[in-house]
Amino acid sequence: MSGWKELLQDLVKTGPDNIKKLIEVADKLPSDTTLQSLNTTINALIPYIPQLEKILGDSNIKNLERLVKKMPDNETLGRLSKALPYLENMPDKATLKQLIEKADSLKGFLDELEK
Repeated sequence: MSGWKELLQDLVKTGPDNIKKLIEVADKLPSDTTLQSLNTTINALIPYIPQLEKILGDSNIKNLERLVKKMPDNETLGRLSKALPYLENMPDKATLKQLIEKADSLKGFLDELEK
């Protein structure tokens, strides 16, 4: 604690203007919640650093820029997340193929009736 005490004493000796500047800087610092959120995000990303290094190779920023350009924006991600429940109920490829064949045969039947 003596280090903090000395620091505060030195700061007070510099005058009120410096204390005001320090308070202004302290007000601009991020909140504890923001810092904790940032820390959590960084900790979650740490396991991906080796993969990122492998992708980038020898400091190849162009690959990173190419990957970033392919990332969807927030609006697109929101639309995709809203569409997920519909995609889960979507039939598989074989079922879709059968439905298309039935629709084609039904169309052919209707065409014959119209003649």
